[in-house]
Amino acid sequence: MPALSAAPTLATHYERIAFERQHKVGRSLVATMAVSRGQRVLELGCGLGLLTEHLADQVGHAGDVLGLDPLPLRVQIAHQHRARRNLRFQIGDVAQLTRFPVACFDVIVANGVLHTWRDARAALAEAWRLLAPGGRLGLTTLSADHPHPAAAAQAAVLAEPPFVMHPLPEEAREYPLSPPALGEALDAVGFAPINIETRRELTRYPHAEAAIESMQATTWGHFLGHLPVYLRAPARAEIVQRLASRCGPDGLVHESVAITVVAHRAAVTAQAL
Repeated sequence: MPALSAAPTLATHYERIAFERQHKVGRSLVATMAVSRGQRVLELGCGLGLLTEHLADQVGHAGDVLGLDPLPLRVQIAHQHRARRNLRFQIGDVAQLTRFPVACFDVIVANGVLHTWRDARAALAEAWRLLAPGGRLGLTTLSADHPHPAAAAQAAVLAEPPFVMHPLPEEAREYPLSPPALGEALDAVGFAPINIETRRELTRYPHAEAAIESMQATTWGHFLGHLPVYLRAPARAEIVQRLASRCGPDGLVHESVAITVVAHRAAVTAQAL
C-alpha cells in the first residue's frame, strides 16, 4: 500500500482517471436505477468516494449512504474530503457484509469492482440478503471475454520463469465474468427481474506505455508491486515488448465489452447456494 505521504499525488492521479472512466459510467448507472430521496444506499468498492458523494446528493438529507472499500488509504481520503451527515465511509468489502442486518439497504451499487470478487455468487447472495424487498442492485463491470491488453500481457509474462516463482497475492487477483455467467449467478441467488446490457467500446492507446498506465490507474498503482524490486524492471520490459508487438499505425486498439446490470430483490426466498 502506498505511504500516506504519497497519498495526495496518487489520489489526484487516481481520481482523475476514475472520473474519466468509471465515474461517468457510475452516474449513468445511478440514473438508470432511479435512486430517490430518503433511500438507504450501499456502495461496494467506493474508492475515493466520487460516486458515493453523488449518491448522497440523490438521497438527500433524509437518506443514508455508506461507502465500503478494502483499502484504508482510500477510505481515509474519502472520509476527509466527502463525509457529511448522510454520507459515511468504512473499511470493508463483499467478504465482510455479514456484519450488516437483513434488508438494511434499498439500493446497492458496485461500479467496476465485480472482477475483484473471488466468489461472485456468494457476494451476490449477501447483496440479496441486505436488500429490502423490492430493492435494487446495480453493477457495472467488464466482460471476461475481452481482457485489458496490459492485463493479458502481464498474465502471460507472470506465468513464465523467473516471475512465476512469485505468485500474485490474493488482493491483486481478478475474477471477471462473462455476461451469461453473471446472469446465471444473479438468477441462482434469487434476483428477479434481471436486466443485463452490454456495450462494445474501442479504446486506442498510442503506445504500450499508455496501455500500462491505463491498467495502473485501475489497480491503485500496484502493477507488478508483488515482485521483488530486482524483477520489476525486467517484467515491465517484457510486458512492454509484448504490447508493442501488437501496436499498429493507430497504436494499440482494444475492444472491450462493458456490462451494466440492474437486478431486483423480489419478495421471495433466495435459492440455496
